[in-house]
Amino acid sequence: MTTSRRQIYFPYEKSDAPHPVREIIALLEKHLPGEKVQDVRTDHGRDYLNSELCAFPAEHEIQHQTSSPYTPQQIRRAERLNRTLLEKARTFHVVREQIAH
Repeated sequence: MTTSRRQIYFPYEKSDAPHPVREIIALLEKHLPGEKVQDVRTDHGRDYLNSELCAFPAEHEIQHQTSSPYTPQQIRRAERLNRTLLEKARTFHVVREQIAH
């Protein structure tokens, strides 16, 4: 079964990146019995290329794919989601300030 699922996590620091990836994989495999995560795609950011996150997929026979550096075209869905989230956050901030005044 092929699915495309996006999960949003706001880390406090870049070093927090491996933890939610592991959690999301465990959650998906728990809620989809008999299915196994086959690959994980991330951008080419250093927060996703550390030794801890590179070791985890290999241990669980998951392929970790990264986009080429400086090519947002390869991760269109993620870039579109980022834009949408930023627009919503800005709108929320403006509305909140208008209500406060």
